[in-house]
Amino acid sequence: MGTFFVAPILHVSYSKILPWLVPEVTAAGALKKLAVDQLIAAPLIILFFYPAINFVEGKPMSRAVEDLKEKYVPTMITNYQIWPAANLVNFMFIPIQY
Repeated sequence: MGTFFVAPILHVSYSKILPWLVPEVTAAGALKKLAVDQLIAAPLIILFFYPAINFVEGKPMSRAVEDLKEKYVPTMITNYQIWPAANLVNFMFIPIQY
């Protein structure tokens, strides 16, 4: 269910927004894209992820607030353990159309 919400946002972010913000196809450009992705996009996506999931599951908004209080920081920590390395490889070596 989470992929249904996140995948379109990431597709637009990676294929349209990041190349527009950082058009350079260099190691420095990859680092800039990574910074934008991890310091702006990731926190915002996670901020909206739990309320969206709760909405789809028919749970009250109060549950979404509790989920954010309980899960936001652990989710961000896990995000930063996994995605910076994976996305750096992606931004450096994978052509934007893929």
